Amino acid sequence: MEQYRGLSGDIYLLGEKIGGGGEGTIYRICDNDKQVAKIFKSERRNGDREEKLRHMIEHTWNEEELKVVAWPQDVVYDESGFAGYVMPKVDKASSLSEIYRAGTSGGYDLRCRLLVAINLCYSVKMIHDRGQICGDLNPQNICVNLDVTNMQTAFGVTLVDTDSYHFTSGEKTYRCEVGLADYLAPEIQ
Repeated sequence: MEQYRGLSGDIYLLGEKIGGGGEGTIYRICDNDKQVAKIFKSERRNGDREEKLRHMIEHTWNEEELKVVAWPQDVVYDESGFAGYVMPKVDKASSLSEIYRAGTSGGYDLRCRLLVAINLCYSVKMIHDRGQICGDLNPQNICVNLDVTNMQTAFGVTLVDTDSYHFTSGEKTYRCEVGLADYLAPEIQ
């Protein structure tokens, strides 16, 4: 288990790996069932990314908003310096692809898919209402709650990997630097 210090002063003891991608790895935080940490690969740690994340955490989101957008909440450091960030943990989440994959075998009907589409539009609208732009928006970064035992939360959508978003703070714009070619406009591929 590794220990990280947050910009907030909090200490985070990381547990098991629960996900990852090209930029880094997602870990559980010990004794914390509300948040997870993304630790960047060493070659992805730089001053621009740290600065962007520092500005992102200054733009706080309320508890309701954090149910649909996994926005950065703290920047974390190890003995070498900047390492990553802390974000809300997304429970009972499947990739957007799951509703379509399962749908081909009769699992999710048109009504369920429409609920997901409406909730996705709501999440994206929330980002846009804040003056920001979703970057790297692809099925793996759109989490859907497929647990139908609670219809209040079933088919809810949470956007993740928000550190890649095209983010503006004051006069400075931090551009999205990643994305899957199939989901990008041809002129920026």
